Amino acid sequence: MDKERRSPYTIDEVRGRLEEELNRNNVSFHNKAAIAKEMGCSPTTIFRWLSGSLPKDPALMFEFCERYGVDMVYWTSGKRSAAIEAEALDVDRLTEAITTVDSFAIHTGESLSDAQKAKLISLMYTEEVGTKTIAKTLDVIGQK
Repeated sequence: MDKERRSPYTIDEVRGRLEEELNRNNVSFHNKAAIAKEMGCSPTTIFRWLSGSLPKDPALMFEFCERYGVDMVYWTSGKRSAAIEAEALDVDRLTEAITTVDSFAIHTGESLSDAQKAKLISLMYTEEVGTKTIAKTLDVIGQK
């Protein structure tokens, strides 16, 4: 029984899961050479990963997943890790974003469409640095 164990997932499925994870985290790889330099590997390595190959170096894979918010278990197996599922929604952060946007609308008398509210809430929820900037900007605008 010298047969090599093979993954039950196709290259397309592995590639699709990595793309899904990167999209979920708003990560794009237009400059693979810069990413490779940042990761300390060759651009070919990054290209292979984005084409559906799994990393051969577990330490590099771990670093990549940590840096870009990729669920390594999902990327390799198609199953979500318990940690990612638990972190799926930060209710306190979402509540703060909703409260800030609603407060802005009330104080300015602005009538925001549902799409505008959703976009502002989404920006505040997903952008850690931007959250404070957006909140301060809305406060300034709301003070007239």
